[in-house]
Formats: sequence, C-alpha cells, structure tokens
Amino acid sequence: MRPVYKVYRKRWIGVVVIMLLNIAVSWGWLTYAPVADNSYRFFHMTSYTPINWLSISFFFAFIAITPICSYVLHHLGIRVTVYAGAGLSIVGSVLRVAGTYGRKNNGGIFALVMIGQILLGFAQPFVLIVPTHYSGLWFTNKSRISANALMSLSNPVGGALANLISPIFCTNPQDVPRMTLYTTIIICGCSVSALFVPASPKYPCSPSSAVPKLGLWPSLKIFATSKVFIYTTIIFSVFVGFFNAFSSLLQQIMTPYGYTNDDAGYTGAVLIVAGLIGALILSPIADRFHCFLWYIYILVPLIAGAYIGAIFMCTTDKQYAGPFIVSIFIGVCSFTLLPLVLEWTQEQVHPASDELSAGILWCGGQLLGAIFTIIMNALRYNHDQGNPPQNMKRALIFEAVIAGACVLLLPFFTSNKYKHNRRIAMDEAIGSTLAPATTNDDITHLTDSTQIHPVTSDSKLV
Repeated sequence: MRPVYKVYRKRWIGVVVIMLLNIAVSWGWLTYAPVADNSYRFFHMTSYTPINWLSISFFFAFIAITPICSYVLHHLGIRVTVYAGAGLSIVGSVLRVAGTYGRKNNGGIFALVMIGQILLGFAQPFVLIVPTHYSGLWFTNKSRISANALMSLSNPVGGALANLISPIFCTNPQDVPRMTLYTTIIICGCSVSALFVPASPKYPCSPSSAVPKLGLWPSLKIFATSKVFIYTTIIFSVFVGFFNAFSSLLQQIMTPYGYTNDDAGYTGAVLIVAGLIGALILSPIADRFHCFLWYIYILVPLIAGAYIGAIFMCTTDKQYAGPFIVSIFIGVCSFTLLPLVLEWTQEQVHPASDELSAGILWCGGQLLGAIFTIIMNALRYNHDQGNPPQNMKRALIFEAVIAGACVLLLPFFTSNKYKHNRRIAMDEAIGSTLAPATTNDDITHLTDSTQIHPVTSDSKLV
C-alpha cells in the first residue's frame, strides 16, 4: 500500500494571488515616504516626523496583530487568512482617501490617514506570513525556496513601485489626495484577486508536507529553546529591520545632498529590481543543491559591507554610482537571503508550526524596523547642523555598526548538526522508496491498491 504525492498546476494561482496582495500592502506602506516633503506640507506639518510615523505605525500594527494571524492561519487555513488581509487592505486604503480629501484645502484629516495606515499594517501579516506555509503545502523541496521568494519578495516590489511611482503621482503638496486615490484603486484591484486563492491541496505534494504540524504552544516551546532559531531570528530581524528603515528613509537620506525625489525613487527601484533579478537567479540554485549555510556565510558579510558603503554613497556632486552600487548589493543579497532563511529555519525545526516560525521572524523584522526608523530619524542632523544640513550620516553609521555585529554570529552556524535539513531528508528517504508521484490533475485512474492520504485542512493529515 503506497501513499501518493501529487503536485498541482493550480498552485501557481495561489502564488500569483499572494504576490499581488503583498505588492498592494507594501505599496500602501510606502505611499507617502518617497514624497515626504510634499506630504508633510500638505498636512501642514512642521517636520518629517509625522510622515515617518506613518511607516512606524505600520510596523507596530504588524507586530500587534501577528499572533492573531498565526492563529487564524493555523486553525482556519490559507483562504480565510488571505480574505482577512484583503479586506483590511481595502478598508484601510479607503480611509486614507477620506483622510486626504476631507478638508482637502486645509491639510486633510491626518488622524484618519493614520487609522487607514494602521489597518494596512494589520493587513500585512495576513499575507506576509502565508508564503512559508503555502510553499510547504503546495511545493516540493525542489522549488520551495523559489516559490517562497516569488511570494515574499513581492512585498518589497510594492515598496519599489511606491518609490518609483509616488513621485510621478505627486509633484507638489496638492497632489497628495490624487496620489492616495490612485494608490487605493491599485490596492483594491490587487485585493480582489484574493477570491481566487486555493486553500489546501487534496493530496500532499511530498512526505514532509503530509506530516501533521505541531500546535502553536508546543512549537513555541521548541523555538524558545532552539539556539539556531534564536540566532537566525536575530540576523533575520536585524536585516529586515534595516531594509525597511532604509527603504522608508531613502528619500530623506538622499535629498540633503541635492538629489531629487525622482532620484531617490530611481535608487529605490534599482534596489528592488536588482534584488529580484539576483533572487530569481540564486534561489533556484539553492533549491537544486540545498546549500543553505553557504549562502548565509557569504550573504551576511556582504550585506553588512553594503551598509558600510551606504555611509559614503551620497555626495554633493549628485553622482549616481554610489547610491546605485550600494542599492544593488543590498537588494541582491537581502532578497536572496530572506526566503532562504525562512525555508532553512523550517528545515531545522520541522514539524513545528511554519505559521508561527514565519510570524516570529517577520514580527522581529517589523519590530526592529520600527525601532531603527525611530533611532535613525533621531540621529538626523537638524536643519542648521551637519554638512550638508539635515544629512543622515550618523544614522547610516549606526546601521553599519549593528549590521556588522551580526557577522559575529556566523561561527555559531558552523556546527555539523545544522547541515541536516529535516524536511528534505524525509522527502528523499521516503521518496526514494516510492514510485514517482503523479502530476496529472485527474487522478481518478489510480488503482484501488494505492493508498491515498488526502489533506483536508491546512495543517493536518487525515
């Protein structure tokens, strides 16, 4: 009696839906950051700080709602989780439109925009923690990292689009309402795609995906006592936090040197496009050879070096080589490392809950993103200080020092026990004793002698 493992073509529909939702939410996150100067003038503010708090509140909203998201994904499944994220995205976006068009000629209603931004922050974990769980259910160990990369990295793609397009939509303070409206139309259009997301496959795609996951509380106990999970969470959180802070503050990092909002937008686009190209090339290699640790050994020092380079990337002669080169390194290395760490962490703690592990990793990144943004904002020179005034060199030095400290954790990962990947070992050990899995959508032709193990929920095999 042999179990049958099946790979479905429709799994790619879910990948596209989750990509669109992540693009929509992150575009909402960075709507105002690329045009911070126009935004604070529209809202009649006296500094950048309230605009920066639109991003910071987004991070804290993510942290507050993540435990609920993990619970919903674990108990109610992918479809309900994605529906919740899409619904919150639509409501939050509409509230921001109301906040900018209400009292349009008198600075809008900033409190309403902030509420909408918080709801968008609530929406993000409902779509951002799904990729690791989805790839484990629908993809084999030959494509999990690549699938996770497509879904997870669509989040910074939305940020890149915001960096590139917000300056086009908003060339002066009075364009802020129009920019918000256009962004809302895009977010709502992407959110409607949630109706097409598949739930869980009827038949597991591999032996490891058929194993019932542990509950949330037993999984939390494993994470709390696992050194590899703790150290990985530190590195992941620091680098995600700095990427978020760097993306949020890029316009404010560059404009004191004479760069324009468009220049900052182009740099943000280079950051994301280079990262996507690098991840699309390098992730399949990691899927093919499962060389997780080698990637970590190489990429972590490169990212730290890129943040050191960011201290010197901007100059008053407004050259582009510095910002573009630094952005390429940060983008390629960060985008490649992110999905790989999400998948490798689950390899080390399987069969612990992947919903919870991804939630903790992302929550740490958002928490540090908020903290780093606050600290870097405070380290900015005042308008009558620094050369040039209001530059953020001190903030970039802080960023480089903390990123460099993460390199000191790498010797911990040299232990041989961390070279063992549990899910991959299970798939290869069991898979080698079975006939090849069918990939046909119609499996009604299977013989009665074949034992079928249907998966009827996102988490459990019955």
